[in-house]
Amino acid sequence: MNEVSFIWATVAVFLLSGLIFTRDKIFLLLLIIWLIRTICLKKLTVVMQALLISVCFFIHFSHKANSINTYNQSRSDIEIDLRVYPDEIKPMEDGVSIRAYTNNVNRKGLQVFIPVKTVDDLKKISKTQKVVEFKIKGNIEPLERPTNINQFDFRRIMYGKAVYFKVSKASLIEYNILTKNSLIAKIHSWRKKLLKRCTKLEEPLQSYCMGIILGEQTDYLKENSTKLRNMGIIHLFCISGLHVFYFIKLIEIVFTRFKIKRETMEITQIGVLPLYFILGGGSTSLFRAVVLVLVQLITKKIAIKVSTLDSWCLVLLVNLWLNPFVLLQMGGQLSYLLSFVLIMQQMENSWTTGIKLFLVELPIILFSTYKIHLLTMVFNLIIVPIFSSVIVPIVIVAFAIP
Repeated sequence: MNEVSFIWATVAVFLLSGLIFTRDKIFLLLLIIWLIRTICLKKLTVVMQALLISVCFFIHFSHKANSINTYNQSRSDIEIDLRVYPDEIKPMEDGVSIRAYTNNVNRKGLQVFIPVKTVDDLKKISKTQKVVEFKIKGNIEPLERPTNINQFDFRRIMYGKAVYFKVSKASLIEYNILTKNSLIAKIHSWRKKLLKRCTKLEEPLQSYCMGIILGEQTDYLKENSTKLRNMGIIHLFCISGLHVFYFIKLIEIVFTRFKIKRETMEITQIGVLPLYFILGGGSTSLFRAVVLVLVQLITKKIAIKVSTLDSWCLVLLVNLWLNPFVLLQMGGQLSYLLSFVLIMQQMENSWTTGIKLFLVELPIILFSTYKIHLLTMVFNLIIVPIFSSVIVPIVIVAFAIP
């Protein structure tokens, strides 16, 4: 391992996030052990790097925690202005469920169900491809903590999506569909159009297109996610990101075919990837794949040599800065830890890789679901090659061709 690798600082930052946001003493113990191990390296550069980065993240995490706790009291019967992108509106039978990341009360992510009285208004809100501004009245409440030991922690899942509060007993005062939208809003609008287009496909292709390419969790995927977890192959949706590399390769083929300069191609790839991150739903696995490719493209362009491991560390550090809860939920843990295993392996056969992936995902899945399938390793050896070389390309082709 490179002596000045960011891995020492990265692990310290992860343990720091666990300590600050869960208050679990096990993170404190592991952090102390890890810092002692880092000091024992007797490499001043590594120690100073780990301490400097840890201090910066400690200040940032503390500010984040205080910011959430400041608004941790319920407030009743208040008016709230929400600004919502069209693809964040989920139509229900008698209203819409939304996640609003822009509001006038605490500027934190809110989960809210808004009853809509008339059918015409419900259709208009559900089908719009523009940003919608809602004015509602309701109670802002913190998300509930688990009340029993080992109970499913819905709050931690929502924190991982940057949603920290919910609105109960909401009533709609008025809404306004904006006519002028920003570039980001237009990308969200395009995403909604593509989601609608995917609904014309048959299952399971419809859900695979929406899930893999656009990052939308459908009812079909939710129903089958339990089966995927039981079989031990849920990580396929956590470490895939393969469509990002297919996308980059497609741009390269097109530019090469038309003999366009490589510099222009690289600038195009760097510019398009952040836009696709929004279009793809902004999931943890997509963030990892997109930013990892961006780091590799940018460092190559400015002639800085960065190892694959350090690129992985930089991506995780950026992700932790933006979302400190990313490694406190199963999806983030599987996405980063399994991709770490794939990076660290040295030209090993599929059996060895399958065993390593199984051993890494075993404690994570057991901790989250309390069960594992005895044939998980066999499923991985059979399904992983099919998923990466057959299913993903088929999904991309089905998505691209009307």
